[in-house]
Amino acid sequence: MRIRTRLHALLGVGMVAGVLVTPAPGVRAATPPGEATHRASARTSYLLGCGGCHGEHGHSSPAIVPDLTGQIGYFLCTPEGRAYLVRLPNVAFAHLPSDQLAALVNYMVFTLGGSSTPKDARPYDAAEVDRLRHEPFRMTDFIAYRQKIVAGVVHACPQAAHFSSFAPDNPYVMALKH
Repeated sequence: MRIRTRLHALLGVGMVAGVLVTPAPGVRAATPPGEATHRASARTSYLLGCGGCHGEHGHSSPAIVPDLTGQIGYFLCTPEGRAYLVRLPNVAFAHLPSDQLAALVNYMVFTLGGSSTPKDARPYDAAEVDRLRHEPFRMTDFIAYRQKIVAGVVHACPQAAHFSSFAPDNPYVMALKH
């Protein structure tokens, strides 16, 4: 009986792990080189730390927080956009070691970002994340800074302009101005 119980427990864990690493329909499932082993824990970290606002599969209410699915990868079109993602306070101050935070950001960019991620984009590593997270945003006019970063991203990747998170009349930006 004990063996059967353990077998059922292992099967249950396997099924849960399979659910946790299954991407949403239409989301690119590829992970950058060297990140495959961190994928399940990165998705779990995403669900626990980011999914409450950005949604289980990266879809959110744009008037509250920006969508990630099919869009977040565009930030890697510029060095400033790349740094921006890690310097965000909710990212920089995450209660994760830098290697796990790198895996989490790579999950968001390469999996949720899908085709928005430039083909030549390199994954974040622990050293880069550690450096950037020690320079978190401390400005009072965050929205203006975000708009500047987004303008640079749209200039470098014009295809980003048609997504609401990058539009000048972004509901997220408009809601915060009032």
